[in-house]
Amino acid sequence: MMINFKTNNAAKFIRIKLLSMILVIILISTLNPVSLASNNKNNLIIQETSQPSWEINDSWTYFIDLSIEENNSRLNLTCEQLTLTVIDIHETTYTLCFFGNLTGDAKTSEYGIVRKILGSIEGYVDIGKSNFSFQRIYDTIIHGYLQKNMVFKEFESTIDLISTSPKISLISFPLFVGEKWSTPVANLELNGRIEMQPDIHYNLNLTQPFEIPSNNFNCTEITNFYLDGYGLNLISYNISEEINHNMSLMYSPNVSSIVKASCNDLQVGNYTVSCNLHLIDTSYLNDDRILVEIVEPKENSFYFLKRCFKFFHPVTTIVLGKIDVEANVTGGEGDITVTFYLNDKEIENKTCNPYRITLNERKFGRICELRVVAKDEHGRTAEDSMMIRIYNMIKII
Repeated sequence: MMINFKTNNAAKFIRIKLLSMILVIILISTLNPVSLASNNKNNLIIQETSQPSWEINDSWTYFIDLSIEENNSRLNLTCEQLTLTVIDIHETTYTLCFFGNLTGDAKTSEYGIVRKILGSIEGYVDIGKSNFSFQRIYDTIIHGYLQKNMVFKEFESTIDLISTSPKISLISFPLFVGEKWSTPVANLELNGRIEMQPDIHYNLNLTQPFEIPSNNFNCTEITNFYLDGYGLNLISYNISEEINHNMSLMYSPNVSSIVKASCNDLQVGNYTVSCNLHLIDTSYLNDDRILVEIVEPKENSFYFLKRCFKFFHPVTTIVLGKIDVEANVTGGEGDITVTFYLNDKEIENKTCNPYRITLNERKFGRICELRVVAKDEHGRTAEDSMMIRIYNMIKII
């Protein structure tokens, strides 16, 4: 039923009064936790993302903090910019080189307190195409200086090989909310050495099996990862370890890689490992790849007849009446088309900027998935999505 409310002032008064009554109903229903949980359950939308396909020169730069402890020994390292770049593509694996600078400190039973570590790291890693697994880390050189008391001593560590048997896959593809998988119990292989001036040598070879325990992972939700250097939100899949709750990951299809990872007090043999990393830059945002973001409506906001009321911040964005939906597109080549969806139903598409439509769908209190998909003339795509609760009993012209 289509009703034109533009006929006279009386009609406008009726419209405002009617929508005011609906507003009261909405406020009551959204404060009811039982109602909210029920709607979330009944309107769960499963989106999935396929395994990444990398190209030569694709790169990602991360900030990394690492801490390793054993009895009275510890090692703390920070790499403010560790860059990984795809340099070769094989039938079953990708080869990436990595490099960065290191700072840190340490304490060992043999060498005492190391006040400062300054150095660099470079090497290679092979990643499995089909299961996103670490096949091996090899030909890695860590070179730098250790400060003990007031004296700096030069050191060089060479890692010939780090590998596991069997291989460990951190992410299961296709990835979607609710997907669960397990990693097998694996043995770690490590071969290398440390040389320090003058004439101090340590072998890093493991003389007995070093066991990495099995872990159970679960993709819990789709959210956003904010990339500070670009001021962009990247759609991300949150992954958590279910048993000990000491590991978590965020994978973003926007950049085809992990954007955040952490492990806290992870027991690996006699060692306690904590590590945190997050993405700070990527070639996916420096070339012609396409990226899209929903800029209107905003998350955790309340809209009444297209107007945002900033005093109210619901868990799920509430839309009363019709709403303007706007997407921002960066990158891409040639003609770009942005398609707007509501619960996988195509609503409208736009082929020029601003990429904006008016959403005027008939719903009452239902939580829906709002999704936008951008596509350039070469077929490269990107998407963004959010959940909104719509109260719109009649289509208003």
